[in-house]
Amino acid sequence: MLLAAIPSSLADERFDIRPVSDAEGIDGYVNAEIEEAARHEKHHDGDVQLATAVLALPGIQLFVGYLDGKAVARSMLVMSGAMAGINNVYVAPSLRKQGWGWAITEAAISAGRMLGATAACLNASRMGKPLYERMGFREVYRYLNFVKAAG
Repeated sequence: MLLAAIPSSLADERFDIRPVSDAEGIDGYVNAEIEEAARHEKHHDGDVQLATAVLALPGIQLFVGYLDGKAVARSMLVMSGAMAGINNVYVAPSLRKQGWGWAITEAAISAGRMLGATAACLNASRMGKPLYERMGFREVYRYLNFVKAAG
């Protein structure tokens, strides 16, 4: 989907969205999608190493949304020229349809705008597409996903 012109602001200040800049932020980014009870079982050092390496690349920024100190949402900005690529958007299932998706996506778009982006793009899931359309994104192409048949 494409946001052909980035508006001056889509921000919703009700949410605690922070750019990742340290080990605590990386931990939040990696663990945002893991329910509290399973965090210690599913947390892999490789995930932290990958997020750390990605964060060190030029033009990439990571964002984490926090509720009561717990990471509950995340997104990634990947700059390519004047295009802000929005990736890896996630919101905890219990918080969906409450504005978190908008807020965490907007954090990446806003950072892209500050880095000179004039447009933004993303691949939307079926679930996320209505939100992105409300934000002004329009479908300009569709990816086909191929899955090996069972058996």
